[in-house]
Amino acid sequence: MRSFIAMFLFASSFAAAAEPGVTINEERLKRLKSTPMPKIDKPISFDTAEADAILAALEIFPPDNPWNIPVKDWPVHPRSKEIVATVGNDKPLRYNADMNFVLVPPDQKTIDVKMVSYPDESDKGPFPLPGIVPIEGWPAFYRRDPNLKDATLDEVQRDTRNENGDRHGIVVDPVNRKLYEFYQLKKVGNGWQAACEATFDLASNKLRPAGWTSSDAAGLPIFPSI
Repeated sequence: MRSFIAMFLFASSFAAAAEPGVTINEERLKRLKSTPMPKIDKPISFDTAEADAILAALEIFPPDNPWNIPVKDWPVHPRSKEIVATVGNDKPLRYNADMNFVLVPPDQKTIDVKMVSYPDESDKGPFPLPGIVPIEGWPAFYRRDPNLKDATLDEVQRDTRNENGDRHGIVVDPVNRKLYEFYQLKKVGNGWQAACEATFDLASNKLRPAGWTSSDAAGLPIFPSI
């Protein structure tokens, strides 16, 4: 049901973008265009000042993409109440404070990643996967848990404590405007494996092939909502 709702809402938002009264966020676009992209010559963790400076200059999808259109301008979908009711009208809005990512330079070394669950619905590698790629929850979740606070990044990448879970791994190439999202990413021996991988072009509105999964299980990207 979660995947269906996400796909329905996102598909509806593309239709909404063409409706009268829906406008591009010109102020945001002007700011992005006037901000120079800092030089990126090494992988950079999401939780740094360097990452903030890069993201300030990164245009995520084209200006007319639903992610970039002020939601207040969208017309209300005719089935809005029905869609909200499937989730729960009185439910609080929840978010994941432990999602993370790594920024990589345009010449980041690419490596192969074995797809073990959805190889036919994954994009083809090799991928610019750096050694410091964080796994979902790193480091905040682990630092909060007294039983996990001593875990190292390598241990988390290898899942030495058999936590399993979604294990999202997100890699962003700001210069080439490419997004790589892995589901159940895990270091194995000297290599890596994942359940699936979805590559998104941040300069395009192109969707994944109909019916294909992604790291969020709905064929959609996670990074724009972080």
